[in-house]
Amino acid sequence: MFVQLYLSQWREFSRDRMALFFTILFPLIFISIFGLLYSGGSKFDEKVGIVLEDQGPIGPQIASAIEGLTKTPDGQDPDENVFSDMKFSRGTANELEAQLQNGDLQALVIIPAGLSDSITSGQSASVTVKVDQTSQVFAPFFQGVVDNIIASVDQNITQSKPMLTMQVQSVLSSQIRGIDLLIPGILAMSIMQLGLFATAQPMIAMRTQGVLKRFNATPLPRWMLLISYVAMRLTIGLLQTIIIIAVGKLMFDVAILGNIFVLIGWLLLSILMFIAIGFFVAAIAKTEESGNAITQLINFPMLFLSGVFFPVTGLPDWLQVVVKAFPLTYTVDALKQVMINAPPISTPLVNLLVQAAWLIVMTVLSIRFFKWEAR
Repeated sequence: MFVQLYLSQWREFSRDRMALFFTILFPLIFISIFGLLYSGGSKFDEKVGIVLEDQGPIGPQIASAIEGLTKTPDGQDPDENVFSDMKFSRGTANELEAQLQNGDLQALVIIPAGLSDSITSGQSASVTVKVDQTSQVFAPFFQGVVDNIIASVDQNITQSKPMLTMQVQSVLSSQIRGIDLLIPGILAMSIMQLGLFATAQPMIAMRTQGVLKRFNATPLPRWMLLISYVAMRLTIGLLQTIIIIAVGKLMFDVAILGNIFVLIGWLLLSILMFIAIGFFVAAIAKTEESGNAITQLINFPMLFLSGVFFPVTGLPDWLQVVVKAFPLTYTVDALKQVMINAPPISTPLVNLLVQAAWLIVMTVLSIRFFKWEAR
């Protein structure tokens, strides 16, 4: 009897293609995603400004060493130089700082006047590095490289105790921190999971357990049930938002820099979009197991390839196509723009149109394929 039950479970499992795909192939996809994120094979293509105010020999030496990052040493494979695609420009502090504030530059190195004189007279001096804190991969990497360059130049010149140091400054007046960047991403993630796990899964369970069939047999209009279902989840979504923002404010002093009413508008659009996606998942999933597989299949790639935790700017060009196909990418981008004035990946109009398109298409497909009875 045990053998027959065991074999019957295998037959049932093999018929559920979604569960089969999620169990066997999805772990391989998951490994591939993290491999791309951490492989280091992609190159930095950021733009860096250099303000050279020092008229002595040390300042130009530092500037030349930084600009030389794009040159590949003899004997090294050019593809292994992650800085070869970077662009450098020189100018005055005012013009380059304006470009940094506008997002046209991702970092700015300021070598102050009198640096060489200070070092030769035995006094300490510092080089200022201003970085765009939204470049979460490039910023710390570039800071470390510049720090090494400064230390190397200092050692060659002084041959004694260090006198050259590096000062790192935030480029935004709001002093954007890691937590400031994370809160909008967490908020977007909670909205996505509201649509997937709190919309699709309960709806599938209600259908497989016959609850929807019994509702359908009553005089209750279908639209009333669906509207109440959506309204309740909209309420949950707004409560999620209040809790996340309140915790961020009370524990980490996170502030919303943009218009609160614009933020509410983006939230309502994003919540409705992911609820529609959740209904579509419920429409195409035949069992609770396949529904769970589909939601996980949607959840994990978007979670790690939409800018929730990691910046997407450093990913390979071919993967950028996938990133821009995910609706969560536009939710994260819109929330970061309005909450922390982050440099945009897409314009607000593009974010609006893409999310509205997802909402409309998913709603139409859900109406087309949704069944009230278990299949």
